[in-house]
Amino acid sequence: MQKVKPTTIQDLLKAFDHPSSALYRAIELRQIYEGCKNIEFETPSLDIGSGDGKIAEILFDNKFTYGIDNGEANDYQIAIDKNRYGKVLLESAEKMSLPDKSVNFAFSNSVLEHIPDIEAVFRETSRVLVDGGYFVFTTPTKYFKKYISLSKTLDVVGLNIINRLYSEYRNKALNHYHLHDREFYTNMLPQYGLKVVDHSYAVSKETLRAWDRMALKIKFLKLFGVNIETKLKEQETEKITDLYNEDRLSELEGGNLLIIARKI
Repeated sequence: MQKVKPTTIQDLLKAFDHPSSALYRAIELRQIYEGCKNIEFETPSLDIGSGDGKIAEILFDNKFTYGIDNGEANDYQIAIDKNRYGKVLLESAEKMSLPDKSVNFAFSNSVLEHIPDIEAVFRETSRVLVDGGYFVFTTPTKYFKKYISLSKTLDVVGLNIINRLYSEYRNKALNHYHLHDREFYTNMLPQYGLKVVDHSYAVSKETLRAWDRMALKIKFLKLFGVNIETKLKEQETEKITDLYNEDRLSELEGGNLLIIARKI
């Protein structure tokens, strides 16, 4: 069995040097916890896009049976060295080597938006899941794209096209192929034998814009050889904590979406 564990902003500030990562992941993991805290997930279990395994280790009380990763981020070896999974499979989620109906629980944390053929992932996940098995995932939404902007002043003075161009640039730089709302997944997943049973949105417009400013500031300074991730995190801790505390779950809108689905 696996269950989600509660996390705090302090936990994530310790886990991530990058302040924007700490902020976003803290809100996301709280969102997952609130949605899944009353569910006991049976094993074998699968983490799709497992990477270094840090998130899975922080969020769940027991390790996943399998972690699957395509190796693009080149951090899978950390998961292996730290023994964060029963087994790490270095392969694409679009074509998995696991047998049919071999997994009771599949999980994916902010990965699906980076995979071009998302339908192949749904098809493969459904194939490896047992009937009644859970598929839980988080992903940025169409509101993520809507919220990001250089300045709200540009909208006020009629230069909103600049904000739209900036949003397109940022999402392309983040390798976002898919940004959808709950309705998209509610309609799409049944084609692959999966049904949405619960969902929530999180990450407000204010939170996302603060996240973006912090990320860009660090990226800009790194161009000049200045690495201030830890220092900026220390400077922004109070603000990050306030944003975390003020962010609320919603059924209607938000920059990040949690989907809880089951194999039907």
